[in-house]
Amino acid sequence: LQDRIVHSPDAAHHHVGAHSHKTQMAKLFILLHRDVLVNELLKLKEGETFVITADTESDPTVVDATARAAFAAGAKPMVIWLASPLGVGKAADPMLPVDALTAVLKEADAWVEYNNQWLLYSTPYDIAMKENKKLRHLCLVGMSADMMVRCIGRVNYPVLK
Repeated sequence: LQDRIVHSPDAAHHHVGAHSHKTQMAKLFILLHRDVLVNELLKLKEGETFVITADTESDPTVVDATARAAFAAGAKPMVIWLASPLGVGKAADPMLPVDALTAVLKEADAWVEYNNQWLLYSTPYDIAMKENKKLRHLCLVGMSADMMVRCIGRVNYPVLK
């Protein structure tokens, strides 16, 4: 599994030590648990359009790992990075590319939202949920590697059914 660890372009800048080891372990845990998100929760299928939204406060390791898992599952991931707005929901609208984001979400099969400043109840969210009946949405605001392990990877979802 070590050879599957996602290596970031800035890995060469990390000093060997506790921080580097912690970063690599976080990436390994994400690799182990991202598939639960993609296969069990979102049930992505081959050829589906999968949108991942994130803002400048989101954890890029989680975003990248999720996109890789979706691609490995045969889906077509699309990552949309947004500047963190100064509000959430409708209060975020003035800082969002509302028309472009709405257009993408209206055509997506699944969407995971990692934005720290959430899009839930924003205009793009409202329109997409109303007009795109096939859209599967998970609002995972501020998801970190640690949260992914604890809140997704360690949950026995079949028991919850």
